[in-house]
Amino acid sequence: MQSVQTEPIATSADTHRQVQIAQNTQQMAEYLTPAFFPDHPDHVADCRILDMKYEVGEYCTLPYQLGPRMVIGTFRWGEVEGELPASARLIEPLGMQVYSFEQDPALPGLATALDPRRIRAALAEALPEYRDGGRELLSVRARPLRYRPGKRCTMRFDLLERDAAGALARRTLYGKAYHQLGKASSVFHEMQMLSDTDAVRSGRAILAPVVAFLPDLMLVMQGPIEGESLEMLLEGLQGNVTAGDPRGWAGVVRSAGALAAVHTSGAATDRERPIDKELKRFVKRASQAATATPDRLSLHSEGWQTWQEIRISSVLVPGSTSSP
Repeated sequence: MQSVQTEPIATSADTHRQVQIAQNTQQMAEYLTPAFFPDHPDHVADCRILDMKYEVGEYCTLPYQLGPRMVIGTFRWGEVEGELPASARLIEPLGMQVYSFEQDPALPGLATALDPRRIRAALAEALPEYRDGGRELLSVRARPLRYRPGKRCTMRFDLLERDAAGALARRTLYGKAYHQLGKASSVFHEMQMLSDTDAVRSGRAILAPVVAFLPDLMLVMQGPIEGESLEMLLEGLQGNVTAGDPRGWAGVVRSAGALAAVHTSGAATDRERPIDKELKRFVKRASQAATATPDRLSLHSEGWQTWQEIRISSVLVPGSTSSP
């Protein structure tokens, strides 16, 4: 297996076969294990799909949990934004590029965030309670929760600290790494701005507190908020269903009230979000749908079923503390 950055032009039948194989975790385990665990040739690592981003005729990207590691597999059939890392390797029989997720070139802060020694030093400098000597940061361990290749990654950070009296305590923070410094900076300042609105001060909306911004890592750090994940309470509440967990209904109503409070708070930003790019993408997808053939529709149906199974079986944010 060798590092390459180009792939042969694929036909519609090729892409159909490639995506089908990519969703077969048993086959993918056999492809991926030798690439990422070369010292264990007789062992096939457990493999499961964490997510799937698929643009017909353009690309398909799947993050896999491969044993203890998260790896990315991607097909690129058209013009796709962003570069692959230099470490990307081609699985030749499949035409898939693969790499470790922490090597995502669009998220340069990932490698540091996931390195216990380097992220401890970075947080000890960024957080005033450690920088001023009030508390000592002893260790930090990061765990990815949600990841969108080339865009962002939300992580949970478990900290061990010691106060001036020598007492040990544990602390949890959340951080989101971004692919653009401007985006990370805007998020940090806008969260600060929102926290000072009447909607938040009155308790109508509760936001995870922003505690630090690490520009070198394009990483925004936030504290935890107590509660339950609303997503987990919404199963079975689709369509006209009136049964289900009453906490789900109550959560939707409360969330709607909080969202309305934020949008009527008067907070404003000068950050522009042009709609041109989104409109072009919608037009492109509509054109693809208009030319869909039965075999392509079958593939889409299979892909949707697989995604539904992934979504239901993968709980990415465990516990009762929600991430920002």
